[in-house]
Amino acid sequence: MSKKILLVSLMLAALVGMSAPALADDNSQATTTVPAVVNAPKLDVSCMATAVGVRETAVQSAFAAFSQAQTAALTSRQTALQSAWSMTDFKARKTAILAAWKTYRNAHRVAIKNHNKASSAAWKQFKTTSKSCNAKSGDDSGSSADDNMQ
Repeated sequence: MSKKILLVSLMLAALVGMSAPALADDNSQATTTVPAVVNAPKLDVSCMATAVGVRETAVQSAFAAFSQAQTAALTSRQTALQSAWSMTDFKARKTAILAAWKTYRNAHRVAIKNHNKASSAAWKQFKTTSKSCNAKSGDDSGSSADDNMQ
């Protein structure tokens, strides 16, 4: 028991000893220098507006294609399941139901994959275009807020 108390005391002393320099009063004045801005190229706002418009149109198109693919997959699933449930043979019905769901899952995965590819391509193109508009992440133009929405 006394070994535990001794160990805890040593650990506490070490912790206090390490934090003491951080708590010391530092009277020295830190000086910071602000780097001079050297004719940084200005943000082309109309270029950015065009880039955003192109990006948003591409993202909307990607979503519309996803929606159409998903609707087709759901319609196909509905037809296949209704057909399966009209079967009287148990084994044939079970096989048809499983096939309907498998076909739907595959179509759904493809729709998601295609949507992600198209959406990512739109954002990648936007980032490339925004660089040519002299947009930089972290500047005061507000472009970094747009970059983080993907």
